[in-house]
Amino acid sequence: MNTSKIKWNKIDLISLIIVLIPIVMTIFVYQKLPDELAVHFGINGEPDGYQGKRSFLLLNILMLFGIPILLKIIRYIDPKKRNYEKFEATYDMFRLLITIFLSFMVIAILLFNLGFSINIQMVVLIGIGIIFMFFGNYMSRIRFNYMVGIRTPWTLANEEVWRRTHRLGGPLWFIGGIAIIFIAFLPGKMAFIFMMVLTAIITFIPVIYSFILYKKLDQQ
Repeated sequence: MNTSKIKWNKIDLISLIIVLIPIVMTIFVYQKLPDELAVHFGINGEPDGYQGKRSFLLLNILMLFGIPILLKIIRYIDPKKRNYEKFEATYDMFRLLITIFLSFMVIAILLFNLGFSINIQMVVLIGIGIIFMFFGNYMSRIRFNYMVGIRTPWTLANEEVWRRTHRLGGPLWFIGGIAIIFIAFLPGKMAFIFMMVLTAIITFIPVIYSFILYKKLDQQ
C-alpha cells in the first residue's frame, strides 16, 4: 500500500482530538488512580478483571490511535477500494462514531476507578445500541466491498445479494439498536441474556436471507 495516496480529512483531525481527550485525562489523574484498575465487568455489572494503571495507559494509547488508523487504511487495501467513494461520508461518520465510543468507554472506566458511580454495562449497551442504529440507518448506502458491511460468502459472491441483504439488514439493525438501548436499563444478567439473543437474531437473519437469496438467483 502506498501511504502517500491516503487522503486525510477533517474527520481524521476530529478523531485525533477525540482520542487525545481520554489519554490526556488518564495522564492528568494518573497519580489518583489505584494501582490496579477494574477494566472488565461480569454480567452482573461487577468488576471481574483488573489491569495495572501503567499498562492501562499504554494499551489504551495503542487502541485509541490504532483502531481509527486501521479503519482509515483498510479502504485503501480493499480490492474494491473504488466503491468506498460511493459511501465515503457514511464510512467517515462510522469511523468517527467508533472513535467516540472507544474514547467514551475509556473515560467511563477512568471515572469508575476514581470512585464515581458509573454503570459500565449500561454505558456499553447504550453505545452499542447507538452504533447499531447508525449502521442500520445507513446500511443500504454501503457499496460492495470486502471490509465493511454484512460480509457472507453469498453477499461477497453476488452484488445483487449484497444490495438486497443490506436493504433488509438496515431496518433490522436500526430497530435492534433501539431495543438494545432499552435493554441497557434492565438488571445486569437479564440485560446480558436479552442482548445476546437480540444480537443473534439481527445477525443471523441477514446471513440466512443472503444464503436463500443467492440460491434463488443462482437457479434463475
